[in-house]
Amino acid sequence: MANRDVKGFQYEYGTVNAVYTFLQDNLGVRWLWPGNDGEVVPKQVKIVLKPFEFRYYPKIRMRSGVFCPIAIYKQGGDPYVDSGAWVRRQRVQLDSFYAPTGGHGFGNWYDRFYKDHPDYFALQPDGTRECRENKTSMAKNCQSNPAVVEQWLKDVEECIAVNPHRTVFNAAANDGYGSGMCICEKCRAWDSPEGEKRIWNYPGDKVKSKIEGVALSDREVTFANILARKLKERYPGKDYKVLIIAYGYTRPAPIKAIPEDNVIIANCANCFSNPNGVDSSSPIGTKSIDQFDAWAKLTKNQIWRPNTGDHVRWQTGGPPAIRGAGEIFKRMGSKDIIGIWIDQVWFYWATQGPEYYIMAQLAWNPSGNIDEIMDDYYKSGFGPAAEDIKAYWTMLENNRAEQMSGKKSWLEAFSPEFFKTTYALLDKSAEKTAKAGKEYSDRVAFVRAGLDYLRLNTENQALVKQIIQSKTPNPALKAKMQANWNQIEEISKKHPEALGQIIRADYIRPNADHKAIEEKRLKKAAAAARKKKNMENLVEDTGLE
Repeated sequence: MANRDVKGFQYEYGTVNAVYTFLQDNLGVRWLWPGNDGEVVPKQVKIVLKPFEFRYYPKIRMRSGVFCPIAIYKQGGDPYVDSGAWVRRQRVQLDSFYAPTGGHGFGNWYDRFYKDHPDYFALQPDGTRECRENKTSMAKNCQSNPAVVEQWLKDVEECIAVNPHRTVFNAAANDGYGSGMCICEKCRAWDSPEGEKRIWNYPGDKVKSKIEGVALSDREVTFANILARKLKERYPGKDYKVLIIAYGYTRPAPIKAIPEDNVIIANCANCFSNPNGVDSSSPIGTKSIDQFDAWAKLTKNQIWRPNTGDHVRWQTGGPPAIRGAGEIFKRMGSKDIIGIWIDQVWFYWATQGPEYYIMAQLAWNPSGNIDEIMDDYYKSGFGPAAEDIKAYWTMLENNRAEQMSGKKSWLEAFSPEFFKTTYALLDKSAEKTAKAGKEYSDRVAFVRAGLDYLRLNTENQALVKQIIQSKTPNPALKAKMQANWNQIEEISKKHPEALGQIIRADYIRPNADHKAIEEKRLKKAAAAARKKKNMENLVEDTGLE
């Protein structure tokens, strides 16, 4: 299912998207979030429209991946599920292009071929071609081996026989990007010595565990170009394309290799949650957005595929970046991109809903105005409480910005004063909507459920801190955490769409091993610091060994 092999598949959905555009633009219908409470249908005695003609061609053709867990080829994208209906009505579920951007291209090759064809795989420093990764799905190929090209083409042929609608075929190098790369002369000849330096790792190798190497973008594009030309030769008249991923050591744009016109780059520029973020593998701290722009100078066939990360507890319902998301979508939409595929969106509608809304609206039309879209969101959804609700979400945005900048920690940003002010805004909103209609009151209650969650989350984080600092078990602290967690579960039951994948929030669960979680976090931070130091040490090195 992950590759969109679905019954009734088609590439054009102009009619249904036209219907939803008409409902939104001409009749004022809005879908703020999934479910009945999020649906806005203005009451009108009659509908009068002058004759008109409107044509629109979405610039971003592949939009279903903006919310990939609820794409049509995923269970959550079922049209009869509220979340599936929401993405369809936002015109991001049914699009006109698909590429298998969610995975890597050779994940099962080692298990399939190593016994009979070890030459398909990367030469290691000790002279073997054995995969020593934790998973065989991370085994790297010897890309310069013509037999690898022929086997890939054979797999494509078999795929087309079963799924004739496929037009894009994955050739992205396997995950585990920092280790196991091929060091044979032919593969290394494809690398550019002018590329950014990288450390090539070979865990468990008997000869050498590290080599000073370079970014692998030229090698990857050279390989993709060979496949792309072979596709054209073998399938003349077919618009078949090869997909690779600008990820890990292929994030920098190539120095000399230029992608063929039927090569697609799924670019993992991680500038969604943090537009100023840098490539953690870059010894000179190159920004992700600059890497994306460098690729954009070489090709118009890019899909923006950011890994979202977990800035300010994004994965467990932290505060939204409404304007930030809007600005990066507009920036990417101004480029020659053919699609957006976001690795992880967690669907905390009660704490991040407006961010999802602006993402959907700008994926459909990246020339939209952020302020106009959001002002309409607040006015249509909350009527007389629009300004108070806008002020509330603005406070959450500012809270996130303070944490992103390092000015405040979560516990400092979500202070008692913060909650006093935000609850006051929602109290005012409830008063104003009480007489305006149940639909407005219900939406305010939904938003309040998100604030309740943030408060309970904050309280449990403070309790966890006390537990970690405590030298002896304290049942009272655990009991208070349990009481808060029970309230969180009640919120999820009352508002099923509110808190998304709350199961991920282990750090505030009362029965979690909090000291172990903290130790793991510290180890991860230490490992990141060591990696950064190793990268810095490469700056003065020259070339390969």
